[in-house]
Amino acid sequence: MPFGIAADASGHTYVTGYTNSPDFPTTAGSYEPLRRRPGYLAFVTKLSPEGSLVYSTYLGGSVSDGSFGIAVDASGSACVTGTASSADFPVVGGFQADYRATNKGENGFVAKLNPEGSGLLYSSFLGGSGDGVLGWGDDVGRAVSLDVEGRFTWRGGPTPSISRRGTPSSPPMVEATPTASS
Repeated sequence: MPFGIAADASGHTYVTGYTNSPDFPTTAGSYEPLRRRPGYLAFVTKLSPEGSLVYSTYLGGSVSDGSFGIAVDASGSACVTGTASSADFPVVGGFQADYRATNKGENGFVAKLNPEGSGLLYSSFLGGSGDGVLGWGDDVGRAVSLDVEGRFTWRGGPTPSISRRGTPSSPPMVEATPTASS
């Protein structure tokens, strides 16, 4: 199920979301080309300006993970955000390496793939220790944007809505505003 779409200056299209499909199209040489387990996995797909597959990869750990937002920098690196239910979600150079959710809660994540889609430039959890009861305590990345220097701004929810701004190696600035659950 696609949730996020972005384009770069060269006309490539990037799509992110999650899939439970056993035959989702991935490409050899991508970060995670093989499905390692059943259940939902995040995906990141890059299409050429003509619509052909450049790369497509899974992204996730051993439980269910999904991606909802995507942005692309000037070099063609895709930055995605979403939710991780997997304590073993891949973390690379992140400022929050540990999964903090308890009792079926979720942690948000932000991850940035290299332009070829073959490796993670960085990946980090973004979340607290909420237990997920009635939707409170779930940290879900809904949108991400990148500035000209590659710093990300992360928008999350469902309750409360949280904005974070930072770099892969430094904790982000946090602004939280309670919002109605959608």
